[in-house]
Amino acid sequence: MRKMMVFYAVIIFFPFNYEVPQTCEVRSQTEFSSICVNQVHVRINKSFPVGSVLELKGTLRPPTPPVLVGFQRDRYYKSQGIHLELLDQGSIVIDQRESLFQLRELFVTYLSRYEPTTQAYLRALLAGDRSAFEREFIDDLSSLGILHLFAISGLHVGLMVKILESLLKKVVKQPIPLIILFLIGYFFVTGFATSVVRAGLMWIFYHLLRPYGYQALDAISLAAGIVLLHNPYAVFDVGFQLSYLVSLGLLLIPIHGSLAKQLFTVSLIAQAMTLPIQVNMSRSLNVLAPVINVVFVWFVSALLVPFSLIELLWPNPMYQEIVTIFETMILIAKELEWQVALPFVFPIFTLMYYLLVFVHRQKKWFVLWGLVLLLMPTPERIVFIDVGQGDSVLMQLETCTVLLDTGGQIYRDINAQVLRPHFHALNVKHIDYVVLTHGDFDHVGAAYSMMKEVSIGQLILPAFSQNNRIEELAELAKQQNIAVRYVKHGDRLCGGIEILGPTGPAVKSNDESIVMRLRFAGKQWFFMGDNEQMVYAKADVYMLGHHGSKTSTNEENLAKINPSIGIISVGRNNYGLPSKEVLELVRDLQLYRTDVDGTIIYSSLFQRFFTTTEYRRWFYGEWQQ
Repeated sequence: MRKMMVFYAVIIFFPFNYEVPQTCEVRSQTEFSSICVNQVHVRINKSFPVGSVLELKGTLRPPTPPVLVGFQRDRYYKSQGIHLELLDQGSIVIDQRESLFQLRELFVTYLSRYEPTTQAYLRALLAGDRSAFEREFIDDLSSLGILHLFAISGLHVGLMVKILESLLKKVVKQPIPLIILFLIGYFFVTGFATSVVRAGLMWIFYHLLRPYGYQALDAISLAAGIVLLHNPYAVFDVGFQLSYLVSLGLLLIPIHGSLAKQLFTVSLIAQAMTLPIQVNMSRSLNVLAPVINVVFVWFVSALLVPFSLIELLWPNPMYQEIVTIFETMILIAKELEWQVALPFVFPIFTLMYYLLVFVHRQKKWFVLWGLVLLLMPTPERIVFIDVGQGDSVLMQLETCTVLLDTGGQIYRDINAQVLRPHFHALNVKHIDYVVLTHGDFDHVGAAYSMMKEVSIGQLILPAFSQNNRIEELAELAKQQNIAVRYVKHGDRLCGGIEILGPTGPAVKSNDESIVMRLRFAGKQWFFMGDNEQMVYAKADVYMLGHHGSKTSTNEENLAKINPSIGIISVGRNNYGLPSKEVLELVRDLQLYRTDVDGTIIYSSLFQRFFTTTEYRRWFYGEWQQ
């Protein structure tokens, strides 16, 4: 079986080519999209009823460049078994069929009779659908390390099977066939949630094959093998990783002692088995999570899940009381939580971690591994963050951390969706200097919310600026107890950063921009902002001004700077940026563009640039795109 698992895992490194089918049947829907199936799974950006047979009309959505951190759309769809994404252009329903996949919709419709809070809990605990919860509530569950309790784990399935088995034994001699039918039906109700499929298949295989000498390890191997054979990319699904790792740990590590000790041991095993994945997801660890899990696992298994089943059949006021107690426990746990920030765990270290867990298991190895994690230094680097149309550069220097501009878009929260995840991934806990080059929104828009969340030493603003946003941000910084400093030509910041502009009042707002140069990793780095006054400074790496605008760079300017490497921070825009003239000028440079390469990272440790794809390959182990 282990050989089969290796075979299934190797499949992910071989690309598959799929064609859009002419017709397909809808298996699932949300408010804004549908998944339909023929020989391939197709996601359509339009909602159709489950069971509808569609005549497809549309175009394939082009793949998006990978992002350094955050939601990886293409990878997520692959992990869910979705092969193609279609932009609908008039697909029509040509038939309507009865389908077992309608069980999920019928169940959700049945739950709509309950008041909102009860409905949210029943949907999460019994159907694996957390969409009815507030985002803040989900974040609290995640930070406490108990979000898994709302993912219909093996705990939920085990409780349901035990209750069903005890009832069926009173009326039939062989309850196993009926339980198998229940589990298969439950797969459809939960939309084939990874943890439900894992727990269900394990139960089925274990009870069917036990008479032939098969053990629980064989059952979990067989369950994982079938899932991977159906969709090799499921191995990238976080739910798959967490579910199978915890189950494997519980099967391999002995659990002894009193009930209280067993509960604590189970909680500790779950935390240890999922530690690298959880750290990489949140970049922090709740030290009290094992203890908190013991309390919450007991409460959920002894009260919340059983009473959810009772509420489903016989609604009663006691359920709301239990929910209130549960939410009070969350508030208390939030007051007690102790979060410790941790660095990213690279794939090679993750492999070493599990090798130590399963092979050595001595306490000294855990201590040494913990020290490696906690003492791992943050490497020096310069990161050109992909903020779409705009600028943002993070400089993690030896003596300080500097953020040059924040980016900003009116219809997108750049701070929440881009900056915050990057800060977590790059282990940024404090920024010594936030430098805002000038007042254009695509350079400073995200600063409004970011300054309320991030520890900042000084806010650096351009002298001579007449832009109202600059004064607004200065006032906001003072409210947040952040020192404000205005700079001009001749000033310096930490790490040998020279301020070359502005040199005085300017007619155009772009020419108010701060212009910077620093020496880093044996190279001179030059940052123009949106300044178009043709400031000259010798440099090896040149971040072109104004997103590659033809008015910010010309042949004379480029000759005097004489760079070997060019960087253009730009996104989708209607301004024709970067201009064709500038692209022609820099054709002989080693050129990087955020709209093509995503976030661009220069690592002093490796003395080289990484595009997002290259960085994810080398540091995250994602070789298959």
